[in-house]
Amino acid sequence: MAVQFAHEKFFIPALAPLIYNFTIILCGLFLAPALGMEGFAWGVLAGAFLGNFAVQLLGTKKIGLRYSLALDFRHPDLIRYIRLTLPLMLGLTMTFSTEILLKFFGSWLSEGSIAAMNYALRIMFILVGLFGQAVGVASYPFMAKLAGQGKLSELNHILNSTLKYIFLVIPFSIFFMAISREIIVLLFQRGRFDAQATLVTAAILPFFMMGAFGFSAQTLVSRGYYALQNTLFPALFSSLCVVLSFPLIYFLMRAMGPRGIALGLSLSVVLQAFALYECWNRKSGNTGKKEVYLFFLKIIPVSFLMGLLLFLSAFACARSLTPWRFKGP
Repeated sequence: MAVQFAHEKFFIPALAPLIYNFTIILCGLFLAPALGMEGFAWGVLAGAFLGNFAVQLLGTKKIGLRYSLALDFRHPDLIRYIRLTLPLMLGLTMTFSTEILLKFFGSWLSEGSIAAMNYALRIMFILVGLFGQAVGVASYPFMAKLAGQGKLSELNHILNSTLKYIFLVIPFSIFFMAISREIIVLLFQRGRFDAQATLVTAAILPFFMMGAFGFSAQTLVSRGYYALQNTLFPALFSSLCVVLSFPLIYFLMRAMGPRGIALGLSLSVVLQAFALYECWNRKSGNTGKKEVYLFFLKIIPVSFLMGLLLFLSAFACARSLTPWRFKGP
């Protein structure tokens, strides 16, 4: 997939998660009656192989990649690759650490808290995937090319423009907050996931949504450093931020329960994204940062007004359409 990204080919890599999830569902439907949950586990294995390897192998062959047997652990490209990726493998990021922190702090709360936070987190990551991951993957080859050519001002321009696009996740997050209950009902309320579970999860979702743009922005800004082949600083910086977030998350957990954990994680990643971006500005001499901050300050009140209208509309509909309220299967 990385080879295809380097050649600005995105279609076949984009099929990977679709094939992966479809295979899990397919294996679950056919194998679960005989194997139970193990049927879905086999779907994970098959989906990972097909979507993330087999299909991608066909994609790389289309752009001329050929494999040959070569075992040389002293090859300079291999050594350089290890030096660049080792900090990424050993360092912590908020995206990676969120589920670990969620389970760690959630283990002190009442039964079902971890599950409810996990469900809410999955929904939040839908927006992060659409805005942060997708945009970051698509923009990275261009940023790497500009970095290789020494065109730092053009690189800053792409980063600033993409960040302003990512800030559009804020009004979408507000929209998800306004219809949080309906989203939970539609996606999850069935079987043992009853109406009470929906209420608990819907109460947590808005606090995770506060951090959606932070997760998205942090993903993009980190790729700016990667384009310059600087993987050590973002890894160390992110690891430090994760450690420093512990007291904040613990305090909010004691005050607000699972909602406090969600709020603490969101605040931590937002602060980390802005701090990492400001470090980038100082290192790169980014003169366009004011436009990014101004765009952010403009979109906040617009999103707040939109959210107020949405919440008032949702409240009015709930009162007038109580007998016909949306119900899950």
